Amino acid sequence: MKTYSLKDKIIRSNCLIIAVLLTVLELVVYLVVSRIQIADAVKLNQMLAQTICVGVDNSVKAFRGQINFVTMSNKMQDGLRSIPKDEESAMFRKSALLSAIVRNTLVINEVDAVYLYGTDEKQITYWQKRPTTSDTRSLFEIMPKLEYAENGGVAMSLYEGQLVFSRRILDLNSREILGYCVFVYEMDKMETLLNNISPDSNRLVALLTPQGQVVACNESEDPDLVNTLNTMKPEDYEGTEAVWADMGKESVLVCSHHTDTDGWKLVCLVKKSQLLISVQVMALAIFVLGMAGIFLGILMETYVANRMVLPLIQLTEQVKRIGQADYSTHNSVNTKDEIELLGQSMNHMNDQINILINQVLKGEIQYKDMQLQALQAQINPHFLYNTLECINSLAQLGRKEEVRTVTVAFSDITKSLLAEAKEVTIENELKYVEDFLKIYQIMLGNKLKYTIEIQAGLEKIMIPRMTVQPFVENAVLHGIKPCGREGTISVSVVLADAGILISVNDDGKGIEQERLESIEQYIDGLGLSGSSERIGVGMKNVIRRIRLYYGEDAGIHVSSFPDMGTTIDLMLPAETGETFDSI
Repeated sequence: MKTYSLKDKIIRSNCLIIAVLLTVLELVVYLVVSRIQIADAVKLNQMLAQTICVGVDNSVKAFRGQINFVTMSNKMQDGLRSIPKDEESAMFRKSALLSAIVRNTLVINEVDAVYLYGTDEKQITYWQKRPTTSDTRSLFEIMPKLEYAENGGVAMSLYEGQLVFSRRILDLNSREILGYCVFVYEMDKMETLLNNISPDSNRLVALLTPQGQVVACNESEDPDLVNTLNTMKPEDYEGTEAVWADMGKESVLVCSHHTDTDGWKLVCLVKKSQLLISVQVMALAIFVLGMAGIFLGILMETYVANRMVLPLIQLTEQVKRIGQADYSTHNSVNTKDEIELLGQSMNHMNDQINILINQVLKGEIQYKDMQLQALQAQINPHFLYNTLECINSLAQLGRKEEVRTVTVAFSDITKSLLAEAKEVTIENELKYVEDFLKIYQIMLGNKLKYTIEIQAGLEKIMIPRMTVQPFVENAVLHGIKPCGREGTISVSVVLADAGILISVNDDGKGIEQERLESIEQYIDGLGLSGSSERIGVGMKNVIRRIRLYYGEDAGIHVSSFPDMGTTIDLMLPAETGETFDSI
């Protein structure tokens, strides 16, 4: 079960209170300000729609005035009154009317094209600012079926995607019909007008016909607004009040206003999320300030909690160290209250425990040291006896060169035995083993071969003296020598996952099943108690020494098969930096 300290509980509870208060404050501010923001946005967009309508009305009025300027000129009136008698006069009449159109429309930026028709509704001439097709033919070769005011006024309509103004040209004196004209408004100018009045690309402003057809709109980057406009019906924005349109997960504010001419409408659409951007920014600011407040609150609460809980933390740490067998620490609580009295009692108890533990440890260390000395005394005479027996045998056989080799090896072994250090490097231990094997290789002749391998980087690792030699000696005397044939002993030292693996392998006689079971029982008994007559002195002593040095951290495994050999695996801890003299 996970537990929390008193300081953590104080900090967590106070920070939770601060966080809840800030959350409630942010929610209240967001709801109140968002309602105010929505109300203001509705008024603003209605005013914007009205303003754009005024701009569109002024533009239409100006354009109609320019149409009057073109169609009421004397040259236009005279040209339409004249009746051509032949083809030449017809061409002259057409050229004169085209000249009147071009001269008067060049100063009108909004005109995209002008088409002039006679009373027979046949096209007389036309002018286009830019060609609409590759062959530059007329867009309206046949007079379009448009509305023409009886009094000669200018009618506005959407025809084949073009904003057109149509007029019946009347004689200024007799009010007789002289012809018909169609002016095409340049759509780019209308879109520019809408963009200039409403430059926000997140708002869609569109000019609609009374039937709900889109004439022109500003450059909106939001396709959702365009889709919303296309799905709405004319009756959805008949009035002048703002309405909300459903766009799936989000609502769209729709503000509309009627123009002064021909019942056209101006519609303004904007997402609710765009209207609440400032509210969201303010909410983010409140959130950031709230997080800063929580952070400062944590700092202040940590400071206050430290002053309140620090004495308890000291006592808790002292108890933990006592639990880890560290009795050298003392607390320095000085609170002038019951906690200080508790701290003094803890210090006194710690001192008493330290005294008792030291007495027990000293006695145990002395006992182990006497055991080690006794074991070492048993190992050395046993090995010296076997070595001297080998030299004696070689001397009796008269093998002088081999006697010299054995003597040199024996000299190195003697130097090693005279050393007082309780631990040696693996490299020196294997050198000691190699000198031992040299002696028995000469003594047994061609019956003994050996290999010694050590993984790079492990040479300087420290291990107890004479850890490997007794196992090798056992392999020679009880494995290779009795089998009566050639045998091989392999010694290897490698780094494994569990530690350092030292293996001694021979292919000799093997160990009887009963003796093998006795060895396993002795190893399972940690080698610290009990005895077995079936286990040799050297193996018994080295097992006990390893258990004294490493305890249960070391592992020993013996496997053997009759006439196939024996393998002894010794697993030692990889961390061997601490000296064994402290045990």
